[in-house]
Amino acid sequence: MDKQNIRLIIIFRASFICKLAHRSKLFSNRNSTNMDYIDPQLRDFIVFCLERRGHEWPAIYDEIVSVASQRLFRGLGYDELKLLGLSLAASKVTALKQTIDYIAESEKKGKKTLVNQQ
Repeated sequence: MDKQNIRLIIIFRASFICKLAHRSKLFSNRNSTNMDYIDPQLRDFIVFCLERRGHEWPAIYDEIVSVASQRLFRGLGYDELKLLGLSLAASKVTALKQTIDYIAESEKKGKKTLVNQQ
């Protein structure tokens, strides 16, 4: 890969992270257990993990960590997921489990989770 391509990739990633940071600030004051907004990319990421591993805890947590560490879903890693509202920190496990349960239940009912179109 030449220097020009590397520069374009860095610029694209920086732009993407800036957009996510802006979006994160818009919703950072919401309660972490409030399901009134789930970013569509975050929803798709969790559905991707659910389809690969199922809904059982802690297997789904392990799958989320694995997918994020390898950036298997649309190149999203830990930092990007955190900006979308998904924290893998031990102190946030309850909120993560609630989000997974909400999305899994919505998928089971055959409907997409509530997303706020921006």
